[in-house]
Amino acid sequence: MINRIELSKVFDSTNVLVSLSAGHGGVFSERYWTAPNKMKRFYNEAGQTEFTFYEGVFNRQIVLRIISYLHNWGISYSFTNFTHNDIHPRKRGKQTDIDLANSGLPYGFGIEIHANYFSKESVRGFEIYTSKGITKSDRIASTIYEQVKSDNLMPMRSGYSKVDPDVDKEENFAYLIGGIQPLVLVEVDFFSNEDVAKSLMDPIRQDKIAHSISKAIKKSIENEEYI
Repeated sequence: MINRIELSKVFDSTNVLVSLSAGHGGVFSERYWTAPNKMKRFYNEAGQTEFTFYEGVFNRQIVLRIISYLHNWGISYSFTNFTHNDIHPRKRGKQTDIDLANSGLPYGFGIEIHANYFSKESVRGFEIYTSKGITKSDRIASTIYEQVKSDNLMPMRSGYSKVDPDVDKEENFAYLIGGIQPLVLVEVDFFSNEDVAKSLMDPIRQDKIAHSISKAIKKSIENEEYI
């Protein structure tokens, strides 16, 4: 079992810590801790529940798969909210700074994983967010976006505009302004779409998504985009 000490341990001599966070709560004792929010039940023609998508569970599954890649590649990491608890997003952002201070490493950046939702079920695609303005997070977000796009995993929803000519979307979400270091929030497609939700529960697809994000993290470190 992975515990807090193991997840916060520095595994190699790199000088950057990647703090990973999973949006919302998980499942414990058969209870989804963010219910009835951040979940969706899908029904068959007889009106019976076919399956239920729990966003907080999916987010944790992706983070754990990313951790597996980073660990194998010798990249230092922490998992800021590895329990089932639904910690406030601002606290999750702040925890990235605490994890960095505890690691003794000079640099760090944080990535939080989510799946998206919209009332119109036909909407799909990958989005990535940073806080408003020109920040160190922008380069990291662009690298992740371009890697997922290159791997052709899903439709891409860019935040590009004449005013803000990069691919990330900008919002001062609580997580993104909760910490001092560069923070990025990833929205992995829309679980409001039944086909998407079903595919996101597939372990093989989860691994492809995690591998793509992990490759981008590795590139960001190699290019020192966190400085």
